[in-house]
Parts: sequence; structure tokens; C-alpha cells
Amino acid sequence: MKRLDEKERLLIKSLRENGRLQVNAVAKAYGFPISTMAAVFHRLQRDGILKHGAFVNFQALGYPIRKVALIKTRRDCRDRMRDYLKQADQVNTLHEINSGFDFMIETVFANNKEGHEFLERLAQEQVVLEMNVHDVIDTVHQERFLSEDRHFD
Repeated sequence: MKRLDEKERLLIKSLRENGRLQVNAVAKAYGFPISTMAAVFHRLQRDGILKHGAFVNFQALGYPIRKVALIKTRRDCRDRMRDYLKQADQVNTLHEINSGFDFMIETVFANNKEGHEFLERLAQEQVVLEMNVHDVIDTVHQERFLSEDRHFD
């Protein structure tokens, strides 16, 4: 685990709480020079610790159906399945996992029929040995780790 100094911890925590904060606002809030905090910010970006992204409210865009699926494939077909899932428009997040399954996908659909058809096509593939599908009812929290002081202890 990389040890973070005080400025790095404060900047990460602040940005995790509110990703729209500007570096100068964080510097002022904690009494650090803006140039110092900007240097910390750029170093964290350069080191690949901070990345920029956007959370999308899929429901507001007309995609209210989200499903998570655990997929076990034939060993000789894992690469092919990974490539297929990587290109599938409906797959928002793709993880390689262990403990009896090979992949965990989070998918987004406009309606239940579309979701059912996509997952049914996947299940019918000869390379899929087992699949567990779960509807996402609500996201309780997302991207929360390192947003509180206690996470750095």
C-alpha cells in the first residue's frame, strides 16, 4: 500500500466527497499554498492515482434497468467471452473475478425485455457454463472508499 502524505490524503478525500471541487478551493480550505496543492494534484494524476470520469444517471437517460451477472465460461473460451463482453454495448462494467466464476458484468437496459434478451443470448452460448443474474434495485453508495478520514488509517 502506498503511504500518502497529509496533503495527498486531504486532496483525495476532498475530491472523493465532491469531484467538482477545484484544487485552489481545497488548498484554501486547509491553508496550503495553491501552487503546492496543484503540484500534489498533478503528481497524483501522473502516478495514475487520480483519474477523471463522470457518473451518468442512466435512468434519467431512459435506461432504468440495471443487472449484475456472474458468468462462468469454459476455460478454453474465456478470452473469446472477455472480448465479446468488452465490445457489448449493454455492458457498463466488466470485471474478471474468481471463486467459481470468471466475469462479473454490470449491464444497463432501456427495458426488461431488452435485458432479458441480452442475458438469454449470453446464457445460450455454448461457452457459458453457469450464470447468476441479479437486478440492481438501488445504488446505496458508489465510489465511497477514501472519502473519509478513517479510510486512511
